[in-house]
Amino acid sequence: MSLARYAAKYRIYGHRYERDRYAAPHMQAYQKTRSDTIITSIQRLGHQNGARRIVEVGCGTGIVLRDLAAAFPDWEIIGIDASRTMLDQARRRTAALPNVRLVVGSADAVPLPDSSVDAIVAVRFMHLFRPSGRKRLVGEFRRLLRDGGMLLLEFYNRPVHMLRYILLMLCMRRPPSTYQHHYPTRREIVSLLGGEVRFVPVRAAGSRLWHALGGDKGVQMWLETCRTVPGGWLFVDEYIAVSGQHNGSGEAGTARPTVR
Repeated sequence: MSLARYAAKYRIYGHRYERDRYAAPHMQAYQKTRSDTIITSIQRLGHQNGARRIVEVGCGTGIVLRDLAAAFPDWEIIGIDASRTMLDQARRRTAALPNVRLVVGSADAVPLPDSSVDAIVAVRFMHLFRPSGRKRLVGEFRRLLRDGGMLLLEFYNRPVHMLRYILLMLCMRRPPSTYQHHYPTRREIVSLLGGEVRFVPVRAAGSRLWHALGGDKGVQMWLETCRTVPGGWLFVDEYIAVSGQHNGSGEAGTARPTVR
């Protein structure tokens, strides 16, 4: 999906996005796990490199922005999205948080100068793009990151989604080769990001059932099982890929006007 198509889709669909995607109780548990994972990872940056700015691209309705702003009250938290519909909701959610700035813009042309960001977050966003689009986005993210900064990108796990494709094959309108482009393997993600990448599961298939059986604790127990038991990764649905910025690699690219 192009960024223009993304903006057009969510201009219409954005009003009911949260109701459709996050209303179920097990999805509330996933939201907390996702935010906790991102926050804990960014806390490892500390303040030794002057870390003070986090950017979330495709920030949507501001769920993660709100949690980041609360966890890092003395950092500048910038949310960028191409959809004004989604940003209007994010603005309402973060209105009481003075360290949040919202920008209507494109993720592949972020209006910030080179090497000016300490952490870049993107959740439920990278799967919208084919490999060439993801490569272009990661190049822009690397331009923005300071040396020692961090990328935290959420991906869907291919095994679960290819199984879903097989089970729903008659409903699918795309061939498998096209469908799987949106769900890269971990090896493909390492190739995309370069260097050392840490993968942290944040949601597992079957969470709805486990929440019905044991509430949030049931969901966490099932997720931890998938994280630690051999073969458990086959049941992981979504995970965060955490990648660092090293050797001044954030210095490439063309500077853009700073968000004020």
